[in-house]
Amino acid sequence: MRKTRLRNPLTLFVLLLLTIILAPGAMMMDEEQERETPQCLDTNAVRVAGQPYLNGLPVIQEDLEIVGARVMVTVQIPDCDTVTLQSLPFGWQVNGPSGPVTLTASNTLRPHFRPTVPGAYEAQLTYCPQTCRNVKVESITLDIPPQLALRNFIVVSELPLPPDTEPELNALALTATTNSVDADHDARERKCGNPGIDKEVFTPQMVPVRPWLNQSSYRLLEGTVIGSNIAGTDNELNHTSHDAHINVVPDPRFANLKVPAEQGVEKEEMAVEWESDSFPGPMRPLPGDRISAYGFHAYDCHHNDDRFGILAEIHPAVLTAVHRRRPIRLPDGWEGLGTNIYIPGIITDVWANKRAGEMSSNCSSTGLHQEARFDSNQQRIIFGACIRSPHPLDRKFTFNIYLPPNPQRRLAAAGVSAPPAQLYLSIERASDSAERTKVQVVTAGGVTSLLATVDLTGYSGEEYSARIVAGWVQPSPDNWGLERYKVGITAIDIRDDHDPFPFDDGDWILWAGINNDKEWTRLLNGGDVTGFHTFGGRPFETDDTGSLQADRSLGPHLLLFHPHPVDFTGHALQDLNRSFLIHTSGYDAEFWDDPTGMINLLHLAPFNAPVGSRESILGFSDTGDYRLHYFSERLGPVPPNLSDAGKALASVYTVRPRQARCTRVSSRACVLFPEGSVATAWHPLQAELRPGGPDLKWRNFPSFEPQEREERGLTGISPSELGNSLARVRNADPQRVEQFLVEMREEFDRVRGTKMEGEFAKSLPVLKASLPADLWQRHFGDIAPPPAGRSRRWWLWVAISAIVALIAGATFWFFRRPRARIA
Repeated sequence: MRKTRLRNPLTLFVLLLLTIILAPGAMMMDEEQERETPQCLDTNAVRVAGQPYLNGLPVIQEDLEIVGARVMVTVQIPDCDTVTLQSLPFGWQVNGPSGPVTLTASNTLRPHFRPTVPGAYEAQLTYCPQTCRNVKVESITLDIPPQLALRNFIVVSELPLPPDTEPELNALALTATTNSVDADHDARERKCGNPGIDKEVFTPQMVPVRPWLNQSSYRLLEGTVIGSNIAGTDNELNHTSHDAHINVVPDPRFANLKVPAEQGVEKEEMAVEWESDSFPGPMRPLPGDRISAYGFHAYDCHHNDDRFGILAEIHPAVLTAVHRRRPIRLPDGWEGLGTNIYIPGIITDVWANKRAGEMSSNCSSTGLHQEARFDSNQQRIIFGACIRSPHPLDRKFTFNIYLPPNPQRRLAAAGVSAPPAQLYLSIERASDSAERTKVQVVTAGGVTSLLATVDLTGYSGEEYSARIVAGWVQPSPDNWGLERYKVGITAIDIRDDHDPFPFDDGDWILWAGINNDKEWTRLLNGGDVTGFHTFGGRPFETDDTGSLQADRSLGPHLLLFHPHPVDFTGHALQDLNRSFLIHTSGYDAEFWDDPTGMINLLHLAPFNAPVGSRESILGFSDTGDYRLHYFSERLGPVPPNLSDAGKALASVYTVRPRQARCTRVSSRACVLFPEGSVATAWHPLQAELRPGGPDLKWRNFPSFEPQEREERGLTGISPSELGNSLARVRNADPQRVEQFLVEMREEFDRVRGTKMEGEFAKSLPVLKASLPADLWQRHFGDIAPPPAGRSRRWWLWVAISAIVALIAGATFWFFRRPRARIA
């Protein structure tokens, strides 16, 4: 039989050429599919996170509760989320100087015992002691071998009273007030100028809840921060930089600023937002901090929550005071107590800025406007006037700083007499005269707090900053186990750069936050990145000497008090005085920006490692987009030099056996100075397990929650929805559509000649398909097609071209050369 073969070299060459031409499109589709299915390295990996900790002081002849309720067995599931398993079998073993210890309530995660012998003890909690078979976790089933968690601790005959670091609210802060947000969803819709149409991108994004008259209309919000990140998507038409997005649980006094409850369900938190270029990194909070924020109490009209409707925010802010629990150093020689003395305290960073970014800078149709109204005579919506910066600051701003309980008051509650602790108070780093910032000590109902006033009356500057430092003076012979750590970020391994075009790299803006004096640092600033990126061989590191260049400094070395109960009681991961947080968030810069995912790693620093040893850590983003390579290095203890007066004061606050009155806790143990009530768990490692309860998905916790789409804004609708909205509004209000497209074109002109021109150009085919032909031609028809490519890998294209030429030549020679006939 005669075989048929493809003999025409031109046909083969054309097929080969089509393959080369179509390959980029196929690659783009493949990469888009990868984006839809996150790539996770350690899927099905089982880990144990956390350690048991002590509730109560480890003093002989006193009950001691061992808490395992925050020791978690976790599994990473295929969508890159992490799940905590709540219903695994467990067992306890505790050994002391005299051998095994008998526990009461050993079948719970809070057993207790009464030590009678001082010395070293070890508690061991084991999940799945006999291996747990065929455990169902979401869509996977796996076996879980024994998972061990240990805690070594020392029981002593006497112990300095550990400081309490949790701020204590006064009665005023705990008093709820009447809600000030419109309960009627339709009323919010009307103020936003939304005529009830589901997809509307031409309305203002922000309108005040009540008409904004002047600077007296700013509203104050105070509460606890449970999430803090850089927004992954923001509308280019009303943002020059992405918002610093802060989730805040308001104090009861300020809960009236939230949207009302719906069917008995409360909205736990609300947002404070301010463009990141207007809100410097060192002034932003981290989860666990507190915040006082003045600004526009506004509706986010482009975001409609499924349950609560349009949400209320402080957006933009004009002044913030971020209150952080951090170690503070007393001035050497203060009150004759000695030198190099550190105590737990509250550091408040104040920041004011008349500017808020594009939301209020150029009167854009989607920017900050007064509320809209409906004109019944003309049967149309009349949009409110735009509100423009610079926003006035010519007034006094007053806010509260809440302190931990006075040590004397803590001792008195346990029946021990002691003199009152002094309060250290200092105003530092003021932009203008320190006289502009005043602090009044207020005591009501036994609770001492600070009332701070920042008087910017007559202040001519556009920005203002100051720092307020306060803490109860309770020295310790070892500075409460204070240690110094060096932290460094050496590389980022980008597994999905969010640019599907072949040989095109991502344009990432990426921030990192750690709980030191600098807080937030920009790691990537829009440069081309993909694959394994080492920041040009220049890592980011902490530094106390100032020798690092500013663009590679993470701020000063991290200072953490010892997490052991010999210095503190309670859960160390609740307190950024004693635990280390690293957070990253950002976006790929385009016309429609793209979130890059977040890292939120909370852990204990290596306090028991040799001085000078370095622990390398690999952090995974919650979406699988990248891995962060970083380290922490123990630099050693930071001891004080106490004078005789300092030693005597430390001795006053020492607890001895059977001296203080114990407190009954839920396990029926009676312990000395038990842990306080736990604030909202913003990280899953802070949550208390409920055996028998459902498994916990980490993405449901505030610090891991993905950013929600703005369903009514340009970043949240599909191209077809944009086209339909354009056509619909054009019939009713053509001038508004024209203005919207003029503003959109201005954004394209703004990036002309910059590296972002090519990124914006990628959106043009989508816009062309969405816009009516005449509108496209009038507003965008003169823009050149997207650049052929801006790749730095031009040599790859040269190599591919050479290979194609070689294949084509070889093919042509093969089919043209003389061949013998086969009979």
